[in-house]
Amino acid sequence: MPVFGLITEGLTDQPVIVNILTGLFGVETEVMPFLPLGDETFRNQPPSFSNWELVPKYCSSPDFEAALPWLDYVVVQIDTDRSRRWNHCSRTLVSNAKDG
Repeated sequence: MPVFGLITEGLTDQPVIVNILTGLFGVETEVMPFLPLGDETFRNQPPSFSNWELVPKYCSSPDFEAALPWLDYVVVQIDTDRSRRWNHCSRTLVSNAKDG
């Protein structure tokens, strides 16, 4: 079963991406949202806030790097008009791929 990490601009983006992944990989697909938090796993917490500025910040955080060994894939969703700012994510992923 593939395990996907999910980093999105908002909570409304997550169900769409989960449905796409489930359609492509099947119902056995596991999706772990990292930003923003707000799924049933975190029911006792208020939903966290995210926007396009927080996505690259999260991707350069130690939390993101620490999660990578547990994931098969990472989906980073950022609106097209802001996509050139994804360098923080790509640098972390490339660095970890070389190390691991």
